[in-house]
Amino acid sequence: MSDISDTDEGIDQRRTTQPRAGLVFKDRRELPGLAMLLMAALALVGFMSAAAQHDAGWTLGFGIAVLALAIGGLAWVFVGRNRTTHAGHHRRQT
Repeated sequence: MSDISDTDEGIDQRRTTQPRAGLVFKDRRELPGLAMLLMAALALVGFMSAAAQHDAGWTLGFGIAVLALAIGGLAWVFVGRNRTTHAGHHRRQT
């Protein structure tokens, strides 16, 4: 048994046609970004509820929270995915 974890191993080029399939399960650096996207979805519910009640203060607050969390979460996921795929985590096996 080797001391290398599953995330340190490269892609098995002979058996896969999708080199990034299951990447989020192997590399957990994207989880904070996914958590931010989940919070953005919850803030969106708050935004819609406040808008339905015609409360301008809460609507504005939740709207800003939705935008900030969604932009931050998407940036975290895309930067993390780009860093993971280009940082040598998926090196070709020889």
